[in-house]
Amino acid sequence: QTFFVPVAQACATGDQSGFRRFVFQAVALCAALGATAVSIALVFGRDVLALTFRPEYAQHARLLVLLMIAGSVSFIGSGLGYIMTAARSLHPQVPLMAASAAAAAGASALLVPVYGLDGTAAALLISAPVQVTGTGFILARIDRTLVSRRRPALTLVRTKEAAR
Repeated sequence: QTFFVPVAQACATGDQSGFRRFVFQAVALCAALGATAVSIALVFGRDVLALTFRPEYAQHARLLVLLMIAGSVSFIGSGLGYIMTAARSLHPQVPLMAASAAAAAGASALLVPVYGLDGTAAALLISAPVQVTGTGFILARIDRTLVSRRRPALTLVRTKEAAR
């Protein structure tokens, strides 16, 4: 959310390099946080599950890692979603989220009955990239339109020339 105002300003002024910088920063930040979460799940997952729930949950530590990977990809999609919203690209988000939900529902219908909890993680691993890929296409379209919007940034500071 801290990207919201700067991204909106970059889009309003047609600042393509600024927009790209914020997209890169959002992806890098979300990926770093996701990688940290996956690493914690890999190292401490068994203990966390045993202490937080019951010892028998510790046997699902691998599932926790898979869910953290899916969550990390989804987290990247969420961060990019804030950038889409700041860029005022609201309408494409509805079919994108519908496609992601359809991918999750379809994958769940096929995988959960056969693989149980592992099927749930697999369904999330299928639907999260759908969201990120769709968001990437939308952001690429926004990026291409910024060239036509280029105009000087509004400034609140009076220059010496304007004061005369």
